[in-house]
Amino acid sequence: MLAGAAIFAATGVASADPGVALEQPAVVQSVSVPVAGDIATDPNAQNSDPLANGVAAGAGAGAIVHAVICMLVPGAGSVAAPACAVGGALNGALLGLLVGALAPHAVPQVLP
Repeated sequence: MLAGAAIFAATGVASADPGVALEQPAVVQSVSVPVAGDIATDPNAQNSDPLANGVAAGAGAGAIVHAVICMLVPGAGSVAAPACAVGGALNGALLGLLVGALAPHAVPQVLP
């Protein structure tokens, strides 16, 4: 404990002395036209977050595809379709999240 106090005591103390000159921050130049490669999403979309849009698109597509696949099973397929849709939605949401994180330009930015 004393070693930590000694380190802080040796570094100095902040003061509000007006005689100390403060270093002025560097001036940042403004850019009038954004570079197209720097923008991965459409800022004018209702929700321009590629992660959220990827999850929504993946969950919807996964639920539909898995429910249809379960409906093809004779007999119990129609009964199991809701459970298959939930499982497909979870898998699709995870896949959509990965696509939105790794390739945000691949996710359409038009979902609400």
